[in-house]
Amino acid sequence: MGVGKRNLAHRASGGVFKEDILTLPEEVELNLGWVSLRLVAHSGESRFRKVGGSPWRGAEGTILCYDCQNATSFWNSLKWFQEIQRYSDYDCRIVIVETKNDADNRTVLQDAGKLLADLIGVPFFSTSSKSGVMVKECFEEMGRLLLNED
Repeated sequence: MGVGKRNLAHRASGGVFKEDILTLPEEVELNLGWVSLRLVAHSGESRFRKVGGSPWRGAEGTILCYDCQNATSFWNSLKWFQEIQRYSDYDCRIVIVETKNDADNRTVLQDAGKLLADLIGVPFFSTSSKSGVMVKECFEEMGRLLLNED
């Protein structure tokens, strides 16, 4: 089971939560009214990164997700952050997103996600694709970050 990137993107684009969502189009256009975002979900598995090089080449923004029920996905967030910093062609804007915050079997405390985001200097959102909590807000923040290029 993944961290919930597909459901997050699906929910943000106006869809409803589906427990068994398997695929989304390669790209999802998200129109927030004041900005449009093109979403491309990349797997964190190394076998997918080797196929096309770095998935962060050309990315101006990344929503870095981890599953609050999976400590490994949380610790991998730091590794992905370092890869984004290393391989991104731009000063890639980053938002850390905790998924599945409504889960009963949480293994990563929300404060750990906040601390990680504070340490690397990026925004943090705790989301639930099931209920829709903070889903729109994390994408709106990414839009703001992209529009406020310094």
